Amino acid sequence: MPQSSSASPLNVSKAPVACGVWSAVIVAATVPWTDFVGHTHWQKVQWVPFRSPPVRVIDVIVNILLYLPLGYTLLRASAPRARVWHAVAVASVLSLAAEWSQLYSHSRFPSLQDVVCNVFGAWVGARLAIRRQVTGEIAVKEACTS
Repeated sequence: MPQSSSASPLNVSKAPVACGVWSAVIVAATVPWTDFVGHTHWQKVQWVPFRSPPVRVIDVIVNILLYLPLGYTLLRASAPRARVWHAVAVASVLSLAAEWSQLYSHSRFPSLQDVVCNVFGAWVGARLAIRRQVTGEIAVKEACTS
C-alpha cells in the first residue's frame, strides 16, 4: 500500500528538529541580543495593532512569514490529535516573550501588532499542515481503492 509523503516516517521524524530550528531562528531574529538595558521602555510600546505608528506593510508580511513555518512544523511534529490552537498557543507565548524582551532595549519597539501577525502566521502554517495531512490521506484512500 503506498504511503503519502505527509505520513512518511522520514518526514514526521524531521518535523521536531525543524520546529526546534525554526524556533531558534525566531528567537535569534527577534530578541535584541546586543543592547539589553536594566530598565524597561514602556513608552515605546505600540499598543494598538494596525493603528500605532509606524504601521508598515512589509513588517506585517515579514512577521506572518516568520511564524508560518513554526505553525506548520509544530503541527507536523505533534501527535496526530494536535489541534491548531496548540500551534497558536505556542506562537503566542514565543511572540509575547520576544516582544517582552524588546522592552529592555533602546533600539527595538515592542508591538501588539507584531504579536497579532505572528500568531496569525502560526495559525496559517498550522492550517496548511492540516490541509496537507488531509490531502495526503485522501490520496492514500484513492490509491487503495484504485
